[in-house]
Amino acid sequence: MNPSTLRFQIDIYRRTETQNPSGYMAVENEKLFSGVRADFTDASTREVWEAHAAKARNIVNWKIRGWKNIKVGHWVFFDEQWYEIIAVQRIKKAPREMILKTTLKESRG
Repeated sequence: MNPSTLRFQIDIYRRTETQNPSGYMAVENEKLFSGVRADFTDASTREVWEAHAAKARNIVNWKIRGWKNIKVGHWVFFDEQWYEIIAVQRIKKAPREMILKTTLKESRG
């Protein structure tokens, strides 16, 4: 994959917990993990049916240049919307590429 074919810049966040100054509750917030170049890729018919069965909304697949530490549960911020990463697929023929399967979230809470 030629990096110039990746048309979008997306930011990947991970959720972190910090202790409240009073010490009673942990506060969750998102910390920028990495910015990567990405492009949309098509979902197969099977994925669409699986998403429908799981009642997931707005499944978006991203093809990116690989980063080792991207995991399920991290977040993608793109076009003023948050997407939760629900699957990470590494491509065997191209070890530096991966596909992120994400779902649009109404809120991150």
